[in-house]
Amino acid sequence: MAWLGLNLSCRRDAVREADGNAMITHWKLDLVHFFASKHPKYLILAHRLLASVHGWLPEKLREDIIHNRTVNYGGGIGRNLPMDFMNEILNRLFKELLSCAKGQYTNATIQRCSQIIGPLGEALDTVFDSQVVENELYRHRRRSGNRDENVKQLISFLQNVKLFAFTVGRNHKAFPDFQFSENPRNPGQFQPKMIQLSKKLDKRRRVILNDD
Repeated sequence: MAWLGLNLSCRRDAVREADGNAMITHWKLDLVHFFASKHPKYLILAHRLLASVHGWLPEKLREDIIHNRTVNYGGGIGRNLPMDFMNEILNRLFKELLSCAKGQYTNATIQRCSQIIGPLGEALDTVFDSQVVENELYRHRRRSGNRDENVKQLISFLQNVKLFAFTVGRNHKAFPDFQFSENPRNPGQFQPKMIQLSKKLDKRRRVILNDD
């Protein structure tokens, strides 16, 4: 359970910092997880992504996939958001604005709603930031934004617990029957599956494989 929490924290930090290489590394872990959990569609997507950034796509596209995976909508360091999450936000805002029309959709209504979530929406966000957010930040101006001390305290607290060592009978009272393992039940089938997916990608590019 602790490993899952730390793993999610690392993933969130990689997204916030727009660390494309770290996010690709997380997909490597997901590849094994999807195979072990029998999620074939996610397994295909993960394999396709990793194959794309390791030579299947041209260099320009590879760099674009690795380093353009986030959106810094509000500006500033460490404030990046995943692209799919940003699209969900914009779609939700657009639908909420359209719902105010009570079903009476016209071209002018749709255009007005799209403008509100576009440049006009950015202007409104600027006013909100200056009038509301800045006041809130001023209240907490004396608090340090450096999290190094918090991380040191967490490490010191958990250092002697040996989180990654298997201890028989150790469990949390809130999760007495919880079990977690990333080890695939049939690891011998992993390599043939990767070869099968790789051959399908090669056929799409009309590459003649050498069976030798």
